[in-house]
Amino acid sequence: MTQTSVSQASVISTINYCGTDGLPPKMQFDLTDAKNSIGGPRDSRETPVYNARLMDPAPTLDVNGFMMLNHPTAVSDFDDPVQVDRYYQDAEKLLDELLHPEVTFMFGHIFRTDDPEETRKRMESEEPLERSRGGTAGGAHVDFAEEAIAQYVEEFGGERAAELAEKRIVNLNVWRPIGKVERMPLALCDGSTASRSGMVPIDMYNAVGPYSTMKVGLSVQYEPGHRWYYYPDMTSDEVLVFKTYDSDPSVVQRVPHSAIVDPTSAPDAPPRHSIEVRALCFLPN
Repeated sequence: MTQTSVSQASVISTINYCGTDGLPPKMQFDLTDAKNSIGGPRDSRETPVYNARLMDPAPTLDVNGFMMLNHPTAVSDFDDPVQVDRYYQDAEKLLDELLHPEVTFMFGHIFRTDDPEETRKRMESEEPLERSRGGTAGGAHVDFAEEAIAQYVEEFGGERAAELAEKRIVNLNVWRPIGKVERMPLALCDGSTASRSGMVPIDMYNAVGPYSTMKVGLSVQYEPGHRWYYYPDMTSDEVLVFKTYDSDPSVVQRVPHSAIVDPTSAPDAPPRHSIEVRALCFLPN
């Protein structure tokens, strides 16, 4: 990115939406098999993506569905499983401070990169892929539909599932760069500008979580009112928190998101590396 990218008001990038014409009867994606997918028609739109660092007031979870925090982590080696477990604890502590939930279940971390060599390996692999590693997600989507959240409540809640289902349920994605983001940043659509009716189901096989079951996600279709944002030049001391579901209809409930090409990135910018982990939080009504 250029030195002026942090202060630049917006960039023009392409958001890859799901088209409305020619949708297959059922779309599917398998986290363990990059070649086993049935996607919908692509509807690519040149779109202004605004610099969220310049938003005044700053975005919040309930108004916009996302926020960024300066929150350094003590984890120095994300290839170390012990430190990854520690990172789960860091993320849960952050959400405790933000939301004060009664119960939280952390799950489903994924490392992502757009490194061409890693992409080639995934596409050529004849073995099941690791669910915890993937490419940058380049289509507008929301991780989980309502029925998927209900499944997760059952899976994590166990004997308490019925009790927990009566509480306010918030599913969040906690997204952090590993190193500085110099290309393929994550863009977020202000949830107040996106309607649920503009999202269509996609079956996700071997979804993240303890049981590797099929879950339903949402592919997002274009709406003229969408307003997209990104945080240029994010570092590993910064973390994005955004909603993928909130049972409270009086606030923003979900945030479409997608990796984008940043036209200010240098031609030789290094690949993006990031980690995301999910949280199922139960708050008092």
